[in-house]
Amino acid sequence: DLETGKPHMGSKSGYGWMSGPAIKPIALRVVFELAQAVKIPIFAVGGITKGEDVIEYTMAGATAVQVCTQGIIEGAKAFGRIAKETNDWLDSHGYSSLDEIRGITIKYMKNIKENNYITVPPKVYLDKCVGCGICKVVCGYKAVEIENKKATINVDKCFGCGVCTSKCPTQALLIPR
Repeated sequence: DLETGKPHMGSKSGYGWMSGPAIKPIALRVVFELAQAVKIPIFAVGGITKGEDVIEYTMAGATAVQVCTQGIIEGAKAFGRIAKETNDWLDSHGYSSLDEIRGITIKYMKNIKENNYITVPPKVYLDKCVGCGICKVVCGYKAVEIENKKATINVDKCFGCGVCTSKCPTQALLIPR
């Protein structure tokens, strides 16, 4: 609350459960990635305020959605309104159920060859590498090995995050620009 500085929701200490539209882009991406990786139902949550949000999550691969914050803000009528908006959208676009659009984004994206995330692994400057192993310890992807007292990068495992380069005390690892 801009007037009082107090949180709108939550406990006396200010912690709450409200997420809302601010996290929707992140949650949509997570649903999209999960739907490609697992064969179990995916329940989407985060920023579902209207029927179009349900449609987007379903297109990204969600099996079902959960509505919380909007129900808190608007009351129980939010659930019926969102369901009606979802059905109205399906009807206006010629679909009879959510099953007809579930995962449609995944199917569309498989046809796109462009990779918008290019992994660039670091280059190892062997003359600077002292084989200390810090790079191996900090690599969350297990892409770094120490062989013959020198670091090597498995480019198939490396995500190009740069953590190893930031922790190397001799600057033996650098991501080429």
